[in-house]
Amino acid sequence: MSTKDENGCGSLKITFKLALSQFRFFLTNTTTICVHGVGNITKCSFRLRRDSTEYLVLFFADLMLFYVYPLLLSIVLYGLIAKALLSKTKSKFPMGRDDLRSKAAIKTNQSRVQVSIMIWTLCTLSSYN
Repeated sequence: MSTKDENGCGSLKITFKLALSQFRFFLTNTTTICVHGVGNITKCSFRLRRDSTEYLVLFFADLMLFYVYPLLLSIVLYGLIAKALLSKTKSKFPMGRDDLRSKAAIKTNQSRVQVSIMIWTLCTLSSYN
């Protein structure tokens, strides 16, 4: 059985998932409790109290590292992509052909907007995988 998916990066996904949850392994604690009529049950609990300073530091570090920073990076990169795609380019037509220049500029801008929408759609849909 192979860990690779269609793109060939299955082991990379598994490695990333393990690295992402690695520090959580050290924050859990297992205890065995005896339940009447059932027997011994292993219970998993969190080592830190929710009102402790260590918990708040880990919570906000996790929030910043895995949510805020990637979100800001995505906003900046997609903004740069949109700026590059939607910026006005110099016309390829010589002066005196205003009709052709404006039609070509409109068509180029429409194409760029369409490409931007397609890229955004692909990235949005791939995030739900």
